[in-house]
Amino acid sequence: MDLHDLRARLAKGNDEAEALIRDIQEMLASGKMPGNRAWTDLLNGMMKRYESTIEANQEIISRIDDQSMSVAD
Repeated sequence: MDLHDLRARLAKGNDEAEALIRDIQEMLASGKMPGNRAWTDLLNGMMKRYESTIEANQEIISRIDDQSMSVAD
C-alpha cells in the first residue's frame, strides 16, 4: 500500500463515518428510539467517537497531501 491508497481508504472511512453520524442523528431526531436514556447516551457517544475518527483521519490526509506536494516540488 502506498500513501495514495492509504489516503483513499481514510477518505472512504470518513465518508462512511459521516453517513453513520447522519443516520444516528436521524434516529435520535425521529423519536424512533426506545425511551431508554442509556440508548441515547450510547448513540451520542458513538457519534463523538466517529467525529473523533474523522478528525484524526483528516489530520493524516492533510499530512499525506503535504508530503505529496513537497515531493512534487
